[in-house]
Order: sequence, then structure tokens, then C-alpha cells
Amino acid sequence: MFDDDFSDPVNERLTFHDDFYSDDTDDVDSKGISQSLFDHSASTTDHFTQVPKPCVFGMGNDCPEYERCVPKNNRARTGVCSCEDGYNRDSLGHCKRIHTSSNKNQHITISPSTESNQASSQKKNKTDKFLSTTELPVHRLVVSAGDNVTLQLPENEVTLSAYALRQEEGEGDNYKYEWNLISHPEGDETGTMQDQNTKNLKLSKLRAGLYTFKVTVSSSNAVGEAMVNVTVLPPERANKPPVAIIQPSNVTVKLPNKDTVLDGSFSTDDDKIMKYQWEVLEVPIGYSVQLNETPTLQLKNLIPGFYRFKLTVTDSKGAMNSTFANVTVQKETDYPPTANAKSEVVIYLPQNEVTLNGNLSTDDKGIKSWEWKKSPDTDKAVDMEGTNGPYLHLSQLEVGVYKFILKVTDTADQTSTTEVHLFVKPESNTPPIANAGPDQKVTLPLQSPVILNGSGSKDDIKITKWKWE
Repeated sequence: MFDDDFSDPVNERLTFHDDFYSDDTDDVDSKGISQSLFDHSASTTDHFTQVPKPCVFGMGNDCPEYERCVPKNNRARTGVCSCEDGYNRDSLGHCKRIHTSSNKNQHITISPSTESNQASSQKKNKTDKFLSTTELPVHRLVVSAGDNVTLQLPENEVTLSAYALRQEEGEGDNYKYEWNLISHPEGDETGTMQDQNTKNLKLSKLRAGLYTFKVTVSSSNAVGEAMVNVTVLPPERANKPPVAIIQPSNVTVKLPNKDTVLDGSFSTDDDKIMKYQWEVLEVPIGYSVQLNETPTLQLKNLIPGFYRFKLTVTDSKGAMNSTFANVTVQKETDYPPTANAKSEVVIYLPQNEVTLNGNLSTDDKGIKSWEWKKSPDTDKAVDMEGTNGPYLHLSQLEVGVYKFILKVTDTADQTSTTEVHLFVKPESNTPPIANAGPDQKVTLPLQSPVILNGSGSKDDIKITKWKWE
């Protein structure tokens, strides 16, 4: 850095001294002065410690006095502060007015001397104290703030790190960092930032929402910036396990009904049930079940017996719960048959045959077989026809008592029996009783024939002849 006697500690406006370019300076020609200024500028480049301030073009003038925001390129919004026209930056980084010589085409900026004897110093010494009027070129610095970050409360702390890629050979790593909060969730409390002017920014006490940060990295002749988002998610919901429910949980099916449905859609969860899993624990032998992963289980073509099923439900967080259902399938109600063939039958000789009728037997589902037998109590001979049908024909009967047993079987193999007593009595004949009808009175001459009716006559066996006299 230049000596203090050439600085302007009170930021007073710079003045230009004409005597630097008076006619008696022929010992230093213009070519020499220019070369001296060039050499001096080159030698003092490393003494510039204040970096041009970054700015946003078109967002108001946030640059220092006598400076304006110059974008990096035609499409960029960001840039750096540069001296206005007529001003150049001095060794302290301040923009000072330029004084132009009338006989030299050279722009320079100087600081006034603080001692009177320096005004009379040698012209060569004055020339050596000129400041360079050439501004350092500002390079674009490639900056990264890392990947976007996502947190979930209660975690509310994170450290963001910035990285800069050197653009010029020999460029140092002595970068300056400046972190700024661009946007944050609504509310007064936004969190806490630490080490804003370091490579690593520490964030804490963050709230749920989206934060956007910008980091600006600069060096003596380079500047760049990057953006990064921090998303803070609300605390994870405390998951409650689901509750498995089957309706109905106990069901009885009576044949001939053969179908039923078990419904697991009544199961509940605080979020959502993602999976239904049915399991068979017990079924009758010979029955197969087609399982699926749906809320309902359809059972078809059931057979008599006991069934037991298990339902397991799983929610969106993987929590599970199980329950059970029982199904009982009963046979259809089938009442036993009732055998009926009349309990007693009487015949008289000479009639020696008769037919017993078992067709009066009944059953709610139907009779599938009849079986006639002579009772062991009967030792008389008899001819029997149709012993496996509803009608039994008997012949060659003799006087006496016969006992026959009828057994009927229904479709469920249930049986019923009855006993029929057949009485065969000897022949007997009593006189008939003649009946010619009621008395009639007639008047002559007759107007119509007179009819006498003897059909009311009776006999214990049969009337074979009528005779009127």
C-alpha cells in the first residue's frame, strides 16, 4: 500500500496540480511518465485489499457513493459496483474524481500531500507517486452452496458449506464469504444463523417451511454467488396401529344355502389401510378356498362343517393387526319319514287276496324306498308280490290273522316302520233284506207309469237276484 502521505484520510475531494505538467519538466518526457505510471500500477496490484461490492442490477443503487452496479453480462441480474464515469478507484478502494492534463492524454487520480516540502520535491519523485488509473479486471467465480437440504422436525439444525472453483492460474484461496437469507416461512421467528462471513453457515432453531439462502464469494479480482434451499418438514405423525374388523365375526349357514361373505372393510386406521391378507386356519376336508388381498372374502359352495379364517391388515407405516372369523355350515333340516299303510284290514272268504297300500307314507324330502316283510309272529303261508314298492299284493290267504311290517326310507336315509294287521274271516251268509221303496198312491186313470224301486235292498255279501210278484 502506498505511504500515508498520499492517502486522503478525511475523504476530501482530490485536486489536480498543474505544476506536474509544467514546461520545465522536459527531463521527463511523456513516454517516460506513461511507462512509469504503468510500472507503478503493476507493482501495486497486490496492495488493493478492498473488493468491489457485489450488487443486484435494477434493484436500486446499493453501491457506495460515486459507484453504480454493472451486470456481469447482458443476461445477468447480479454484478459488481464500479466507479461512475469521471471517477477511478484509488489504492484504498474509493472512487475519486479524475483530473485530465491539457497536454497529456492520461487520466490519473492522486492524493494531496500532507507536508509543504513535498510540493517542491523533484518532478521524478512526484511522478513515482502517481496512482495507477487502470482498474483490475473482475473474473466470474464459480460458486456452489451444495445440494438442497431437507430436514424433518424435531431436527432443526444444519450446516451449509460454500465452495469456490479457482478460475485463474495462481489465484489464491483467500476468499471472502457472505451469506444472506433470501426467503423464509411466514412468521416472526425464522431461526438463527451463525458464521455468516465464513465458508460454513450454521443454522439452528429452524421452523417448518422453505428457506432460501444466497452465498457471495469474492476475492481480489473475482466474485460469484450461489443459492441453496433448506426445506424443513413438520414432525412425523405418531402412527397408531390399525384395527382389524370382520363382519360378521361368527356366522351360521344352513343348507341349502351354500354361500356367504366375510367383510373386512370395517377395519379402521388413523391414516390408510394398505393391505388385507386372509388366511385359512380350519376348513372341512375336501373344501378349498380361493384367497385374495381384498377387503372381502367370498365363500361359495360350502359344505357342512366348521371354518375359521384370519384377517391381517397393514397400514401405510407398516403397522399390522389381526382378527378372526368363524363360519359354521349346518346340514339342511330333514325330518324323518312317516310310514302309513292302515293299521287293520278285514276280508271274508271266499275272498282270499288283498292289496295293502303303503303309498300313504310321507316325508318332507321324499321317500326313496319301501320294504314289506311278514311279521315273525305270523306263521301262515301267503304269497307276497311287490315287497319293494308302495303296494303289497297278498294271495292264497287262509282264515286267521296276518301281520305285515312296512319300512320306508327317505333321502337322508332316515327310516320309519308301521305294522298292518290283516284279518281273514270265514264265509258267513245272512238273509238279505228286501226294500221295495215307500208306499205309493195312484188315481185312475193313470197319467204316467208307476215305478217301484228295490235298490234299497241289502245283503251281507251280495244280492244276486230280484223277483217282483
